[in-house]
Amino acid sequence: MAKQKEVQAKAVQVNIIPTKETQSERIYANFLSVNHGPFDFTLTFCDTQPPADQEEAKKVVKEGVIKAPVQIEIAVPVDLIPLIIDALNTNYEDYLKTHGKSKE
Repeated sequence: MAKQKEVQAKAVQVNIIPTKETQSERIYANFLSVNHGPFDFTLTFCDTQPPADQEEAKKVVKEGVIKAPVQIEIAVPVDLIPLIIDALNTNYEDYLKTHGKSKE
């Protein structure tokens, strides 16, 4: 009989660094919708614009709806969400120290 070798998994620490070797277009979004399923969160980024004229403004008031074109939709695994929240909190705290509160 052939001997079986026991293989042990070894954890390796690796840093992932974003590069701009193949750069995507920068997309602006001023609205975010977040939904989730059992395995991931879906982040839907949109660019909303105010009504173009009085007629459109009246329609928005009447219907209570502004349609926002989707710029990009990103599915993120559940395990990554706490890291995203931490990164956003850290960066927002740094922003406040540098720039103060936002004007909104």
